[in-house]
Amino acid sequence: MSFSFGHEELRRIRIPLGFALGVVFLWLARPTPESLLLGAGVSVLGLGMRAWAVGFLMKDQELATNGPYAFTRNPLYLGNLLIGLGLSIASGSGPALLLFLAYFLLIYPSTMKAEESHLGKLFGDRYRAYKDRVPLFLPRFLPYCRPVSAGFDWRRYWLHREYRAGIGFLVVLLILLLFVRVKAQEPPVPAAAPPVEKFVLPFELGETLIYQVKFSKLIFSGAMGRLTFSFQPSTEPPLTDHHQLRAEAVSDGIWPALFGMDVHDVIDSFVDPVDFAPDRTRKQISEGRRKVFELTVRRRAEEKAMLIRRDLARPDASPQVSELASPRWVQDVLSAIYYIRSQTLQPGQTITVPVSDSGKLVPVEAEVQAAEPIQTSWGKVDALRVVARIFGKDRLVEREGELIVWISNDSRHVPVLARLSGGFGVVTIQLKEIKGAPALTVAPEPSRGDT
Repeated sequence: MSFSFGHEELRRIRIPLGFALGVVFLWLARPTPESLLLGAGVSVLGLGMRAWAVGFLMKDQELATNGPYAFTRNPLYLGNLLIGLGLSIASGSGPALLLFLAYFLLIYPSTMKAEESHLGKLFGDRYRAYKDRVPLFLPRFLPYCRPVSAGFDWRRYWLHREYRAGIGFLVVLLILLLFVRVKAQEPPVPAAAPPVEKFVLPFELGETLIYQVKFSKLIFSGAMGRLTFSFQPSTEPPLTDHHQLRAEAVSDGIWPALFGMDVHDVIDSFVDPVDFAPDRTRKQISEGRRKVFELTVRRRAEEKAMLIRRDLARPDASPQVSELASPRWVQDVLSAIYYIRSQTLQPGQTITVPVSDSGKLVPVEAEVQAAEPIQTSWGKVDALRVVARIFGKDRLVEREGELIVWISNDSRHVPVLARLSGGFGVVTIQLKEIKGAPALTVAPEPSRGDT
């Protein structure tokens, strides 16, 4: 394999590239106490290898052939590999390990070849004889014994400032340890207990709910679009035995036309019919110039999830892929709505559901505050007022706001009205049409006697 960069170019970018990749490395890190312990052990071997090597090193003055140099011509770089591998293991991240290996393979083969040429010029036949018997990188089994060079001297450890490698290792290790400590102090996400038996649907397959979305702030008010929820059997392999939930938001009305708003967002959730947990979540976001595709695939047996995100507005950009920890039972933003609908709800009750959204895992609380009638297009419907706590610090939306949903007070728990309010204004979402399912039960009008 050949690279377009020469040795000099690689030498100049080695340090700044290393710092840049170090930031990405820490961003990818998902350390655990076990990964830290194992990785630190491997890195300590690398630090020991480097310390052993510099004790024999008299750079450009004498050819080192004793100690680790009797097994490999580049024990310092072998030590670097062990330190990097150890920190990658400590990070608990497969992508971080691949990132380090890619950096090592890009930089070090060229560096070792350049140093080989330099030493050949300095030490001539002696180096060539040493080179013929000792491998470039991977150590030989038995040591090379002749000719003997200077012995080990601890003063060279300080002369070459080798202590900096140990300091750098400790800094990264302390950062990873801090990640573990912060994670340990995070409040656990309350896990709703999945049903033991097959999940019983209180709503019908084929149900489609169509809503009108209105927005108001100060003197501005008007229709903004429509929101459609549908609940169908999945036809997408390999999830043909799943239910498919879909939410589709489309801008429509005078205000989007005036302000040039063009929204068409689609979220699909493929849920297991046994416990109603999503195994796959797909988002297709189109909001003006913002166009994003996002796919979350959950491996529940491993308690892992793969998140793939691509900026469709930048066709040349590579997709971002990350692996996340994921509980065996969790909901996404769409399936959580249907899961809460399935519960037996009573005023004064609060249901907490773990919700995963775009790699973020938070508990969502639904507090049933009161039973009250609500006016709909069909007439008054007995409803439950539910406050969904999604706004605030460490929640789905980290800003101030409020979401209140009125759902029909029957076994189906159909959302008939929702109101989002905050500094952005007020958004009202009102049910306008039901397809594929019975209409709402309307409270009878009081009889009017003759006056």
